[in-house]
Amino acid sequence: MPYLKGDSPSLLEANVPKITQAYITSRLESVRLVLVQAGCLDDMLDAEEQLSEQLESLPYLVRFQYDKSSQFVCSLIDPLVLNYKQATSLSSLDAAAKQQLSILEGQLAWMVSIVGSVIRGRLSSSSSSAESQESIDG
Repeated sequence: MPYLKGDSPSLLEANVPKITQAYITSRLESVRLVLVQAGCLDDMLDAEEQLSEQLESLPYLVRFQYDKSSQFVCSLIDPLVLNYKQATSLSSLDAAAKQQLSILEGQLAWMVSIVGSVIRGRLSSSSSSAESQESIDG
């Protein structure tokens, strides 16, 4: 990587995708916890300022390896959308199905926020150096 300095081996190649995946996975898992422990845990999606602070650095992490990150995000979004379509096509929902639908909606909201922050990060770097950064990114 041209932007890494020094001759020492970098562990970024292996660790940055793991950090990104762990963050995204933890956000999806938090939805279930917030719904199950209603009143005990705050929904992080409701706190806009904290949410934007959390999502600020995500574009830089994802940019490190777009291919791996985009494959991971797609592997999460596709089944969520499919499950959501199936859940909303049911004519009547019992209590368990309603809770599952709420979980799916929360997880999709997180994924939209995550993808939006990555896109916003890309658009905010739309200066003259963006093209050179894209050539470095691959």
